[in-house]
Amino acid sequence: MRRGLLTSTKCWILGLLAVVTVIIIHLSNIGSKTDHSSGISVIDTYGSTHGIMSKFFSGERNFEKKSSHDIPPLKRGEMESKLTNTYTRKENVLIEEQLMPKVSQNITKKVGFTLETKRAPPKHYITIHFKGRLGNLLFQYASLFGIANKNNLIPVISENSELRRIFKITSLSTESNNVRYGRVFKEKIGCAFEPEAMKLGSETNTKLDGYFQSFKYFQEHDALLRQQFQFKDDIQKRAASVFSELVDQKSKNKNGPVTYIAVHVRRGDFIHNKGFSRYGYVSPGPEYLEKGLNLFRANFTNCIFVIASDDLNWCKENMHGNDLVFMNPGNTRELDFAVMTQCSHMLMTVGSFGWWTAWLINGKTVYYTGYPRPGSELAKQIVLEDYRPPHWIGLS
Repeated sequence: MRRGLLTSTKCWILGLLAVVTVIIIHLSNIGSKTDHSSGISVIDTYGSTHGIMSKFFSGERNFEKKSSHDIPPLKRGEMESKLTNTYTRKENVLIEEQLMPKVSQNITKKVGFTLETKRAPPKHYITIHFKGRLGNLLFQYASLFGIANKNNLIPVISENSELRRIFKITSLSTESNNVRYGRVFKEKIGCAFEPEAMKLGSETNTKLDGYFQSFKYFQEHDALLRQQFQFKDDIQKRAASVFSELVDQKSKNKNGPVTYIAVHVRRGDFIHNKGFSRYGYVSPGPEYLEKGLNLFRANFTNCIFVIASDDLNWCKENMHGNDLVFMNPGNTRELDFAVMTQCSHMLMTVGSFGWWTAWLINGKTVYYTGYPRPGSELAKQIVLEDYRPPHWIGLS
């Protein structure tokens, strides 16, 4: 009886071993059909990489990856369409993530700046105490825009700001947002980049105080800022008309394509105000302008120079050539500004008005290296590598 029991036990063990062997062989066959080249098992229905066992126990039996030979080749038109659609989908996803992240769609659509998708929606505001004339205002708004983005804050400016009258600014208004500012950040130097401004954080309503004249505050948001600085339709339409009238006759006399170069000559208070001169403000003479004109003439064909200045009489007396046209002295500053941006390149002298004309044109820019006067008090307020983009061309 004991011998019979042992025999039965052996039979049961042998049977169990046979079943286990069959299961192992079956799993081995399945494993041979997984993608060993990547080292990752077939991904299950929920996107997990739990390996082949999750497939086995789920009851699914189709573990094979479809071979590329099993897929009929696309025709040429179908292939181009597929590539285009794939690129478009990716582009749309990037645009949606950059401009309208799910966490803050309404705010980012109104404000118009980039927010990182992993950040919480901004809850606090930032504004700036505007001061100076148009070029100064542009620097202040651009820096506000960049600093707000970096610190996950909402930029707000007055509904009555001069910039709103000229440009298609989308920032929220201070009037519609009753904000109390718990912090004021005051710059140390007027024309320098202060990294501390990019580390203010997002927990407090903040007011900026200063000129913030450095491209480094907003260089990461170039494309979005250019959308903010589009001229209002009536100004743009008028500028296009004035520009066409200015260059029409000389353009007709050129053989081949014409290159239009804007020239802005700032003199006025920089020359006639003795206090400004002592402080370090300067404006170049005729020699610099002649060198600049000739530099463009040597590198581009059929040049036409469109000249704006606060001293047009001086320009007409000291600048010569049959390729020069002069703005109407009765133009508003925003009209001169918009007309010059119709050009492709820029020869500037000094001042923030010329700086922003060059930035908006976004072509070749030549600037005067003698500003500010070396060793002056003004020179102590300007960090030149923060003030001028490195690709601009200096000329003495």
